[in-house]
Amino acid sequence: MSYCINPHCPQPQNTDISMFCVACGSDLLLQGCYRVIRPLGIGGFGKTFEIEDNGTQKILKVLHNTQPKAIELFQQEAAVLQQLHHPGIPRVEADGYFIFHPKNSPPLHCLIMEKIEGMNLENWMQARNHEPIIERAAIRWLKQLIEILQVVHQKQYFHRDIKPPNIILRPNGQLALIDFGTAREVTQTFMQKLEGQQVTGIISAGYTPSEQMNGKAVPQSDFFALGRTFVYLLTGKNPTEFNEEYHTGQLQWREQAYQISPGLADLIDGMMQPFPGNRPQNATEILQRLQTIEQAFVDATKSTRSPQVPVTVPVTNTPQSPPSKPPVKLIASFGIILLGGIGAYYAYQNLTPSKSPVNVDVNISKNIMISPNSANPTPTPTTIITTNNSTNNQPTSTPTSVISPTPITCVIEVADPEDPTLNVRSGPSVNDTLIAQLENGTPISVVQTKNGWYLIDQPLKGWLAANRTRRVCN
Repeated sequence: MSYCINPHCPQPQNTDISMFCVACGSDLLLQGCYRVIRPLGIGGFGKTFEIEDNGTQKILKVLHNTQPKAIELFQQEAAVLQQLHHPGIPRVEADGYFIFHPKNSPPLHCLIMEKIEGMNLENWMQARNHEPIIERAAIRWLKQLIEILQVVHQKQYFHRDIKPPNIILRPNGQLALIDFGTAREVTQTFMQKLEGQQVTGIISAGYTPSEQMNGKAVPQSDFFALGRTFVYLLTGKNPTEFNEEYHTGQLQWREQAYQISPGLADLIDGMMQPFPGNRPQNATEILQRLQTIEQAFVDATKSTRSPQVPVTVPVTNTPQSPPSKPPVKLIASFGIILLGGIGAYYAYQNLTPSKSPVNVDVNISKNIMISPNSANPTPTPTTIITTNNSTNNQPTSTPTSVISPTPITCVIEVADPEDPTLNVRSGPSVNDTLIAQLENGTPISVVQTKNGWYLIDQPLKGWLAANRTRRVCN
């Protein structure tokens, strides 16, 4: 099918071999080489279409707003994208911008760009019921987006409208930053400030920093918006749902992101500092900090997989190996000794004066043994035997022996042959928030059990289903 982009065409659909629109007579082969296949959506600026360019699918953006400012921003997007070359930025060729003249209609400003397959992060989160991402994905995605911004900033531009709808997740897991219509050249912004001119403010609630709302955006404004974007990805909540600390202006979001390390949370907080001068000053600084955070994450993951770190857990009804059968000669020797002892006892009784009888009361109690390898006390059975010597029926308790067996150490591991990962949730229910996933064989430290769930504190704190684990004892 060929589609007519004339906004006043009464019947825009045509056959795929038509050269001109049957309804309005406009060209269907734009610039002699682009055939419009179908419309994709409507935005504030106009419409987007899918087109074919010699067998390759691309995107066509058509501006319907005729205001001079809208045309300026549209042309600016074309100029920026023509200079930027990165897999995470839609590519625009040098001849990608042109003006199309439909029949009996005002001219249309058009921009041809690379088609990026995938879904924007806002739609992606909605499709997942706003389930937060895990730390591994957060580190990887933040690194990808900072590398994109590094290219943009090095060309003396900054985006000014970073938010989940403007980030595309490709099917291969790579991210792309789109919608450069609000991008601004750094030198142009600086000159306008010197001349006292008001810079156009682009505002997206929850993501735009205060300096940008006042028309004083700087490259560090992109870092603020990106930090707020990751608050949304790590909590599943819009940044506007969180309070700000009264004195510092810091967003109070970290309690809702249980699944990430303090180092990553500190970096995101730094990117969202209210004053631009307190944020990282360039992309390189953020990438260096990310490298340190990523290495710490890798080291922590390796340590949790190491089988040499046992976790002491309560053990009940541990099967004991049957005692070995004593030799016959040993039994005979023991019997002779026993008979001799009995005879000696009776002889002693006859030779000594009688004494008050001794009542022996054996009291077996349980004690708690704390393993030095565990951060939490773990109950281990310890038998204490006390003997009560009774005189005139007044018992006194005197400990005579304490038996403290060597504690049995066990490692509880994630183990499910049908599903190699195990969900860690914020509470003991499948309806609680998913905060992480552990791979098969990961050692875990159990703190508490509840209704078939384990509360763990290693390698992170959360709840997991007990029936999806196994216990390996030394």
